[in-house]
Amino acid sequence: MTESPIQVGFFLAENASMSSILNVVEVFRAANRVTGAILFDQKFLTVDGGPVETSAGFKIDAQGRIAEAKPFDVVVVVASYELSPNHRNVFLGALKRQARHGAMIWGIDTGVIWVIEAGLVGSRCIAPHWEHVGVIREHWPDIEITDGLYRLDDNLATSGGQTACIDLTLFFVQQRFGEELAHVVAKEILYSGIRSPQTLQPNAAVSSWKDHRLLKEALKIMEENIESPVPILEIAERIGVTCRQLEYLTNRHFKETPTHRYTKVRLNRARELLLYSEYRITDIALACGFSSVSSFSRCFRRHLEINPKDYRARFIGERVRPFFKVDKGQT
Repeated sequence: MTESPIQVGFFLAENASMSSILNVVEVFRAANRVTGAILFDQKFLTVDGGPVETSAGFKIDAQGRIAEAKPFDVVVVVASYELSPNHRNVFLGALKRQARHGAMIWGIDTGVIWVIEAGLVGSRCIAPHWEHVGVIREHWPDIEITDGLYRLDDNLATSGGQTACIDLTLFFVQQRFGEELAHVVAKEILYSGIRSPQTLQPNAAVSSWKDHRLLKEALKIMEENIESPVPILEIAERIGVTCRQLEYLTNRHFKETPTHRYTKVRLNRARELLLYSEYRITDIALACGFSSVSSFSRCFRRHLEINPKDYRARFIGERVRPFFKVDKGQT
């Protein structure tokens, strides 16, 4: 055990994910509890030193201002994608200072994007939430991305957030204090076990196709060719089957056509850009392979029953991000 506690500072912003915050906090708290020692000393900080309202609507009180924070051993960044220009500069400046002083930086959920913005990734691989991959690839195409749950590399840790935060934090406890303590902590919080960093994220948009070898190859081609869609016939040829065979496989296993799945892949990228970027809708339409805004809007409305402009506005105003069209007639 270390003689002094590991100082952990949470850099929080409005609409940060409460579940991601709590999942990190609870693992550290449980480690303190089961050892009867203060292994981790945790503090919440904000730009103005006041409370922040999380994505769940609950407020978290801060214990100081980010800009005035002493150097931490670990800085956990949990922030929404939107910050005012002034807050943005303060947030990024403080993050860079902490990194210069040797802090291990954790980018959690949308916090991964702020870690990138601060220039702290370099040539290292990151593990963002699958919803943020499209935006990251649009803005920073050279950054290496893994589809694993989390990544811990030198003085940088990244995670898509939510339950993956439990695994990342337990993995960190295991690295610092040993496997036995990590497993005791996992049992304390009734967690079945630490998932490895390589465990794939379940992607609601595309995961089902990844269970089939040939369809996984077809899906990879679709994901890599969103701005300039590849004809279905060419996709079939690339994976070594006829177009009819590809259609048979998709219908048999998933009750859909290859064209329908390709459209879903493109619309999911569009949805990500609407939510997590400031691109104009015209630019998003082109980036997702649509010849015009009107054709993009028609397709988007057909699948999600809302036009792109209203979809973005609803997310900004209500933090709602519908992905599936629900049949309201079901009981």
